[in-house]
Amino acid sequence: MIKILFSDFDGTMYLHDENGDYMPEENLKALQKFRESGCHFVITTGRPQGVFLQLSEGMGLGNDYICANGSISVYDDGTRIVRFMDSTKARGVFEIVRENIDPRKFCYYTDDGRTVLYEHNDDYIDTFNENDGHISSITLITNTHHDLDLCERLIRERFGDEVTFSPPEAILADITEKGVNKGRTIEEFCEHYGISREETAGIGDGRNDLAIFAAVNLKFAMNDGSEELKKAADYCVDSAAEAIEMIMKRNEEEA
Repeated sequence: MIKILFSDFDGTMYLHDENGDYMPEENLKALQKFRESGCHFVITTGRPQGVFLQLSEGMGLGNDYICANGSISVYDDGTRIVRFMDSTKARGVFEIVRENIDPRKFCYYTDDGRTVLYEHNDDYIDTFNENDGHISSITLITNTHHDLDLCERLIRERFGDEVTFSPPEAILADITEKGVNKGRTIEEFCEHYGISREETAGIGDGRNDLAIFAAVNLKFAMNDGSEELKKAADYCVDSAAEAIEMIMKRNEEEA
C-alpha cells in the first residue's frame, strides 16, 4: 500500500500554457481525496521556499514540502531543516559561469527567502561572503543547452561530487551542496513518518526528478515530460490527478 506521494510542482501539479500558470482543479480534488484516505502528500520542487509559498498560497497543498531540490524541507509540525551550500563553492560556481558564458540568469537563494540576483555588477562577488552560512541553492539559466553543458562539465571538473548539479531542463540547472537532492530529503521524510520505501510513490516531469525516482517505489512520469524520466517510470500519465487515482485504486485493491 502506498502511504506517501512525493510530487514535483512545476509541470506536474502546477502547469503552464500560453495563457499563463495555473493549478488544475482536478489535481486539487484528487489530492484532497488522497489525504482524506489517510495518505501523506509532499510537494518536492526545485523552487526556493519563498517563491513556492507565494505561488502555492491558498491552494491547500499542505504543510509538508521540499524546496530548492532538497536544500530545504518543512514538515507539517513546523520543523524546518536547511542544508546550506558552502559560500566558497557557490562563489567558485559563479566564477566558472561568468568566465565562460553570459548567463541569462544566475542567482542564489538564502535561508531567509531572499533571492540574490547577478545583474552584471562588480560587487556581486562580495555577496557570497556577506551571506556565508545562509546560502541554500543556486539557479543557473543559460541561453543555449551548449552553454549549460559547458558549465556542467567545468563545474564537475573543478568540484567533482562536492556540489550537486541538477538540470530539470536543457537550459536550466539548480546547484546545491554535496549530496543534497530531492531523493536524499525524501528518505528523511520517510524516516520522519515511519514509512518504508515500499510504501512510497513519486511523480515528476523533469530530469531532476530522477532523484525522486531513485528514492521511491512506484514511479509516475508526465507524458509531456523528459524522455529520460519517462523511460525510468513505471507509468506515464497525462496528469497528477490520474496518478493519484491510480494509487488510490491500487490501495483499495490491496486493503
